[in-house]
Amino acid sequence: MKRISILILTVTSLLFACQKSTDQTGLSQDQQNFKIYKKAMLSYKGSADKGTVGLKTGNQVTKSLKGSGSGTISYIPGGCGAGTLQGLSGGPDNNLSHLGKSTVLFTRCIDLSNGEIIGTIDGVLTAANGDEVYVRIVGSGVDPVTGVYFEDYIFRGGTGRFANCSGSFHNVFPVLTDTNYGYIGEGTITY
Repeated sequence: MKRISILILTVTSLLFACQKSTDQTGLSQDQQNFKIYKKAMLSYKGSADKGTVGLKTGNQVTKSLKGSGSGTISYIPGGCGAGTLQGLSGGPDNNLSHLGKSTVLFTRCIDLSNGEIIGTIDGVLTAANGDEVYVRIVGSGVDPVTGVYFEDYIFRGGTGRFANCSGSFHNVFPVLTDTNYGYIGEGTITY
């Protein structure tokens, strides 16, 4: 009987210890951060610098690019300096034509005083063999017909076979929560 009481006390303690902190509205810290993150992304108008790194000359070919994947979103208060929220998104569960099973990482910095993105939103796609594609988000929004969040990207060079690549990609996010996402997308890449 003493063992059962200890076991129940231990399980109860663990349950209370694992609960996320909430504010007065009942939202967890991740949910609060996601509200800020999503609002900033929906107001993001893209970068004025939409150009690519200098193109290679020679035998570059433009190819269709399709992909899908999923990942996580995490938040670092003050991660981009005082009064900011840094949002990191990415993960290893991506499959893109011409890159294979790949990883992605994007960093977004949000000014908490006005809820806007600071600077540009850049990311790195790392192909199965380690070659990288440098990516910039140039637009985002919600499709008025489907109600699904989307992002538009350009490719701005890279390493290995993707050095000086260019192109664009459109992602839709049928899964988007405060800490997870899933996407499908297509575009073109020239390398």
